[in-house]
Amino acid sequence: MIRFRKQDVQKAMESLGFEVTGVNDKSFRASHSSYLNLVYTIDEKNDEFQVNAFFTGKSDNDRVRFLEAINTANRNTTVNKFAVDGDGDLVIKRCLPAKKGFSEEQLTHLIKEGDREVQLVVGTLAEFVE
Repeated sequence: MIRFRKQDVQKAMESLGFEVTGVNDKSFRASHSSYLNLVYTIDEKNDEFQVNAFFTGKSDNDRVRFLEAINTANRNTTVNKFAVDGDGDLVIKRCLPAKKGFSEEQLTHLIKEGDREVQLVVGTLAEFVE
């Protein structure tokens, strides 16, 4: 069981082959040649391990079409939640409840299944990101 502390989570991500660098005392960047580059956050207030990926939105996007594509992606996935942030960028969010910690298997599933889902919907969203 991985305890819900930043050093334990960082060690778990590194054991999965991610290179981890700190952003601040709650958030980290994790990069891996086989997976999306991620930013993960330990949210102690909500007892959640949050994993996000960000993609720069094209400046000339038709916002209605972009939102329709995001809604389609959300209907076809279960692990990921797709959204647009205030800058018009695509945000992919994943969350793992972690009040009592979580297993390496749960973490691996969150990463692998999340990436598998992104591959299924990437065609729907590709035209909207750089």
